[in-house]
Amino acid sequence: MRGIKFDPEFDAAVQRLGGYRLVDEALEPIMEGLYRNPWGFPFIENDWIRVRYAKTIPTQTLPALLIVFRIEPNNDVTLLYAEEAELF
Repeated sequence: MRGIKFDPEFDAAVQRLGGYRLVDEALEPIMEGLYRNPWGFPFIENDWIRVRYAKTIPTQTLPALLIVFRIEPNNDVTLLYAEEAELF
């Protein structure tokens, strides 16, 4: 099974957003997608980095979130960053 790790910066971002108890509800569908097929998410690439991202839908207590992650060479996923996102 694919592993999903949390970068310390991701943990800090979640704490700024209100903690895992608040963020988990919005993150649940994305986590399922990451276990199944992380390559299906859009990516950003330049000369220095290639990351993928996902957006959550807003909940009653939390706005939409942008979740940035990286697929490791062993196919595990590392969640790198989270912040409030504008819907588009």
